[in-house]
Amino acid sequence: MKKIRFIGVCIWMAVVSGLPTAAQTGDNLNRGLADLKQKKYRQAETLFTDMIRQQPDNIEIFMLRGEALFFQKDYDKALMDFYRVEQKKPGMASLWIARTYSQTGDAEKAVRALEEHLKSSFRRPESEIKLDTLLLPLENTSAWRALWKKNWYGHLEKGISQARYEMKGGNPETALDGLSRLLNQYPDEVGLWALRGRAYLLAGDLRKAEQDINKALTLQPEDTITLYSAAQLALKKGKYAESAGYLLKLYRKVPARFSLLLKSSDAWVQDGRYKEAMKPLLEYMRYFPEDIEAVFRAGEVAGKMKDYRNALKYLSIVVEKDPSTPVYFVARADMYVRVHTYRYAVDDYAMALDLDPANGDIYFSRAQAYLKMGDTKNACFDLRQALHYGKKEAVPYLQKYCGY
Repeated sequence: MKKIRFIGVCIWMAVVSGLPTAAQTGDNLNRGLADLKQKKYRQAETLFTDMIRQQPDNIEIFMLRGEALFFQKDYDKALMDFYRVEQKKPGMASLWIARTYSQTGDAEKAVRALEEHLKSSFRRPESEIKLDTLLLPLENTSAWRALWKKNWYGHLEKGISQARYEMKGGNPETALDGLSRLLNQYPDEVGLWALRGRAYLLAGDLRKAEQDINKALTLQPEDTITLYSAAQLALKKGKYAESAGYLLKLYRKVPARFSLLLKSSDAWVQDGRYKEAMKPLLEYMRYFPEDIEAVFRAGEVAGKMKDYRNALKYLSIVVEKDPSTPVYFVARADMYVRVHTYRYAVDDYAMALDLDPANGDIYFSRAQAYLKMGDTKNACFDLRQALHYGKKEAVPYLQKYCGY
């Protein structure tokens, strides 16, 4: 089990080890995690403190509050929380303890904590630790150099890290060679099957990818690495609903990965099931109401659902928050056209053209709105501009309405 756990940490780098699930803590966990992600550290601290009052034995919440305190530079209180976690689960908070001492300038204690981390089942990959900017103050110390003289990682762990490196670098074939050798030695490691399946996906071999990922699903269907690999496979095969299902299941297991909600929404959109696509999107927006791109997506999905009232509501929020992006004005203008509110559409197209004056597509769209209004004069001007900027579809309209 220890090896399997390391594989999960090594590959699925965004998983917080030991993190409670949403089912265990309710919606407050997600709100706190979202606050951390948005750097609302004081707000996150307050929320986690309230949760601790209700669940005083839940050390994972102490871990999260420690992070919130750390980023507020309240290092003494952060250490109190981290050490409380360490007493219950040695190694779980040791990396954060090392980061804290690194920031306070105590290299000796920081490296000692790192040693505890490297001895534990919670250890992160070597490359990740060495690139950790929060540990940067340690790099020129003798204690840091001495730490890395020891070989902390075994053959399996090094092989997995190398495979991930090759995959990230666009060399799946090299990764496949190494993973196949590892599987000959460790055939019961679920993470290896899932990882090799992903490597086959990158190499374009869907048949072998499916074989490996199905093997991983058979061995451990709830494994996070396997679920993500299965979602990727389903997406590649055009099974969008299946992919969305895996992604949502994974999100329930790993609530820190809010991006899974967006990915699942995208998969539902590709499947043409817009009502289903809106559900994870709305859940995401509940935690990240200021994410303009998410609100924009909601506007587009609502439009596909023919829920034009909400589509216009979301798109109006977007253009108000970010009046510098022409595509947002175009999207709202297109929505106004759908509800036959052409004057508002023309105004939004005008705003978009102020920001992007050489865009033939926008001129062409505004010409369509003018034609709907019966304004041939302005429509012909826009059609000529559209053609000037390369929109050849304007020609038949110019011939029909403008004597071209």
